[in-house]
Amino acid sequence: MTLLSGPGPRLVRVAREVILKPGTRPRQALMPPPSGVEVAGFLSDALPFLPAPTTGRTSPSQPPRELNTEIAFWNVVVALDTPPAYQAYLDRYPNGQFRNIARASIDGAALNAEAQAQATEAALGLDRTDRRNIQRNLSLLGYNPRGIDGIFGPGSRSATKAWQRANGYDATGYLTAQQVRALASAAKVKADQLAAEAAERKAEEERRDTQYWRDTGRGASEAGLRSYLDRYPDGLFADVAEARLAEIEAAKRAQAQAAERAFWDDVRVRDTAADYQRYLDRFPGGLFADDAKARIKELTAGDKEAVVAAAKAEEKQVVSNGVLRLLVENRLAAAGQDPGGIDGRFDKTTRRAIRRFQRDQGLTVTGYVTQATMVRLLAVP
Repeated sequence: MTLLSGPGPRLVRVAREVILKPGTRPRQALMPPPSGVEVAGFLSDALPFLPAPTTGRTSPSQPPRELNTEIAFWNVVVALDTPPAYQAYLDRYPNGQFRNIARASIDGAALNAEAQAQATEAALGLDRTDRRNIQRNLSLLGYNPRGIDGIFGPGSRSATKAWQRANGYDATGYLTAQQVRALASAAKVKADQLAAEAAERKAEEERRDTQYWRDTGRGASEAGLRSYLDRYPDGLFADVAEARLAEIEAAKRAQAQAAERAFWDDVRVRDTAADYQRYLDRFPGGLFADDAKARIKELTAGDKEAVVAAAKAEEKQVVSNGVLRLLVENRLAAAGQDPGGIDGRFDKTTRRAIRRFQRDQGLTVTGYVTQATMVRLLAVP
């Protein structure tokens, strides 16, 4: 039971604007108490007085309702702190997450340190969004929770212990309210530092990019265009350079003899290093010789292909659905990178934005969203 006391008009206002607002958690809304009102009794961090409006499906960011109910029930039991109350919990949740603590309380046994830590964290009523933020903060600080999914498994507990140990806390793997705040504060400092470093790196990269564009003639020659793209394949002027090269190739096609053009078209369809070399053997000074050499260079970059293939496979785990792809596109846009349409589809423009972001962050440039890339995206202010 929760008791509010104070002047009538003030209580009516608090009830209307706070207590009776669907989805409002009493502890978050009433601690500290509103001015002129005294609050006593049980305050839940997990169960609102009135449920939040539903849309016919459960939001993935919220924990199951049964878990909310169990935590709320447990908080009442702890507040009562009597053997019958603990027995009532065991009767309702014989396999509940606090069963060992309840049995120990009934028997009068002392709780071990892990059980005490577990109970302290459970009382915080962390929902899935809270847990995902904690995992993101651990990742930012260099402690790998093996996923940012809002589920505290062995990886999250191990990362939490490592962070606690490094910061002078008891390494229980379970967090207190003070530790959650300290973790968030440290992560914010780290995120701000990463953002500042990324901005500085981006500014320097753009300065060099622009200077090299000038040095190569601002796209005045094919050699200059290829030299620019070779150094800055995703540079500020990459779209312009590619469009200009396409125009040059179209002009070459108009001038090419019919036999060479047909041969080149066949080579482009096959698109293998051997076929491009076959073209060069037949037309060593052909109109498309530079194109063939450039494509051979791309196709034979074996080491890079292996890294990109591994990143591509990792992306399927990190960005496993359309909602997460939309999140990536929004964070890229927030970071000043143009992902194209915010539509959950990773096209050529999106891949280029990912590569630019990775380069700014000092990450391995693959064009695919790895775990490290996702962590940095989530840290964008």
